[in-house]
Amino acid sequence: MSQGSNLGQKTLLIKFLCILVNINLFADDTFLMELIDKEFPILTFDQIERDLSRLVDWAAQWRVTFNALKTVYMIVSKKKHQPVYPNIHMNNVELKKVTSHTHLGLTLNESLTWDDHVDRITMKASKRVDCLKRIRFLVPRSTLETLYKSMVRPLLEYGAVIFDNMTIKLNTRLEKIQRSAAIACSGAMQ
Repeated sequence: MSQGSNLGQKTLLIKFLCILVNINLFADDTFLMELIDKEFPILTFDQIERDLSRLVDWAAQWRVTFNALKTVYMIVSKKKHQPVYPNIHMNNVELKKVTSHTHLGLTLNESLTWDDHVDRITMKASKRVDCLKRIRFLVPRSTLETLYKSMVRPLLEYGAVIFDNMTIKLNTRLEKIQRSAAIACSGAMQ
């Protein structure tokens, strides 16, 4: 499906449902975003709940389901002390508030830092590098290099354009994984 037709379908859906908050659709994921009104935050939360209700009604009409138990919300803010906001409900179920969420492979957190994302990908990549280390004496270096390029490097590079503004400390953690993989694949001692 082309990007243009996807935008056309999104526009039709938004007009049909009268969705007022920002909505993003990708395959089977739906993502709602809205700025919280500083003076009247309750109005923002009411609008989100109304739009969620419209989505649930539309889903019932088209025999599609949104699982309220899997639906979460996150409030993004750089404030150290956030005000207490009302809970959000969907289909009479209180949605779980989370501090981080992985969406399309990128882990976003409520303070807009990349700590959670780097934690997640370094943990996954470390396990794969450990596998390379265990088999490094059993397979040729070319096989190790192929495994690295197909199993480790994509984890570390996916979305790098977006999270390239990370701190030096986080970047060092990613470089440490790369170095460990290079040692495992090259047969070097250090």
